[in-house]
Parts: sequence; structure tokens; C-alpha cells
Amino acid sequence: VRRTVAPEPRTSAPELRTAPEPRTAPEPRTAPEHLSAPVAPSAPDLKDSFLAQVKAAKMFFYSTVVAQAYRVDVTPARITFTFLPNQRVPKEQCEQSRVWLEGIAEKVAGRKIPVAVTVTEQMPPQTASVAETDIPRATEDDLRREALTDPGVQALFEIFPVEKSKIEEV
Repeated sequence: VRRTVAPEPRTSAPELRTAPEPRTAPEPRTAPEHLSAPVAPSAPDLKDSFLAQVKAAKMFFYSTVVAQAYRVDVTPARITFTFLPNQRVPKEQCEQSRVWLEGIAEKVAGRKIPVAVTVTEQMPPQTASVAETDIPRATEDDLRREALTDPGVQALFEIFPVEKSKIEEV
């Protein structure tokens, strides 16, 4: 038994052909891309390019490890991730991904750049908390008067009558 297959009907429009574009002067020949030496970016460009590649490749890693680093120093000779002593987990994750990070650095710089992970002994400067500043604190009586003028607080006291209440500033 012989089977024949009918051709499928054409549903697309016929191709239109355009006139060829005029030729321009040939471009000067350069060495093939794989033979030419890559141009190493400067340190700030190298850092931006490196971090952009890490972010593009693994957004979660970038957000949870790289962004948590106390400092990321990028030089043409080395990339150093510095973590605070209390950042043990991101530091360990960065150490585990060191080979992958070196691969990205090599891709960006065009040559091998070692990646180091360190812990700093220096703690970041602490900002003064509100309690430590010289802002005068309101007394409990002042807070009570202010709270009782609020319509929401008045409605609560109508629903839940309370003889004594302590008002605290939040």
C-alpha cells in the first residue's frame, strides 16, 4: 500500500525581494576576536562590570550575600569581599562561591583575578539612637493628655472603659 502526503496549503504572504544595498568600501582587517587581547577595564569600571555580571547571573546570591558585604574592594590584582564578624553565613556562602566568582572576574577582566573573602575587626560607626540624643522626652501626663484628645483613643475608651491606663510613647 502506497501512501501519499498532500502538500500543506500556504498561509503566509509571498516573500518580497528588495534591491541589494550598494557596497561600501571594505573595512580594515583586524585580528580575529579570539586572538586579540581584551582591553582590561579600569578599577571602577571593573567593579561595576563584575557586580553587574554577578547580579545578572544569580540575583538571589547578589541580594543575600554580595549586598550584605561590609565592603567589596576591586583592583586589577584582586577582588576582596569583607564581612563584619557577625556576618558568618554570608561570609561562608561567599567562600563557597569563590571559584564561581573568580570565573566571572576572569570573564569581565579577560584574565584570572583571585577572589578573597575576609572578616574585618572594625565595626561600622554606630549612629546615635533617639534615646541617646538630647531630645526632651514628654512626661507621662503630657502623653496622656495628647492621647486622650485623639478621637480614636476616645472611641476605644467608650467601648472598653478602663479606670487606669498607662500611656507610653512608641
